[in-house]
Amino acid sequence: MFADDNIIADREYARSLFEAMIPLRKRWVAQCSIEIANDEELLRLAGRAGCLGLFIGIETLSEENLASVAKGFNDSRGYLRRIEAIRRHGIGIVAGIIVGMDGDDPGAFERMLQFLQRARIDAVQVNIMTPLPGTPLFEDMRRKGRILDQDWSRYDFRHCVILPARMTARQLQDGADWIYAQFYRLDRVLLRFARSSFTLGRIAAIIGLRLNLTYRYDNLREGIIGRNPAAKTKISGSDPDYSKNRREGGEAEGSCR
Repeated sequence: MFADDNIIADREYARSLFEAMIPLRKRWVAQCSIEIANDEELLRLAGRAGCLGLFIGIETLSEENLASVAKGFNDSRGYLRRIEAIRRHGIGIVAGIIVGMDGDDPGAFERMLQFLQRARIDAVQVNIMTPLPGTPLFEDMRRKGRILDQDWSRYDFRHCVILPARMTARQLQDGADWIYAQFYRLDRVLLRFARSSFTLGRIAAIIGLRLNLTYRYDNLREGIIGRNPAAKTKISGSDPDYSKNRREGGEAEGSCR
């Protein structure tokens, strides 16, 4: 695995690296900007050099959110086309997404899950919007009274520690957990493996399956279930699925627990 945050940041270096790796017959994964899909030559070389998978920061479907984090170049309207271009070269995609940004409403979770399915994303890492201490974002949210928890052990991108702009903290936690639980349902994991065996090849499919099963195991071990905040069904403490959710959120609408 190449640990560089963006292996194609220096295009000429990446091109030289990929060309040099082709005769080595190595298999590897890396982190990369989605902009690799805009460069057919670089994408072709990566595939020939043995790239089996890329972690790509999809982040969000909202153009408003992308602009707020200076990632307008992601251009969410072109996600499907570019993801398909990458997968055509036998390269799987692990998507990094962020939920709870100021442009997100309770329907953002359902829209994201539908997108992940439609785009045939091979694995997903869900990150809850987390302003890290010492950053301008943290100071801005602190001044506005939007920091709900200063237990730094919970600043792991999996716990809600803020008051979101367009939903409650409970809805944010529930929605993030719901995406994880739904994406890594066993039937969906097996379907992705079968599909990837034909579209990406046996080795990439096996790597994807192991990654999916690892995420699924973690979800089961931690009791992650969640709930779709946009669902019309009434939340009830008597709902067995909801009562089993380890991230229930407490009594107050603004509470993360």
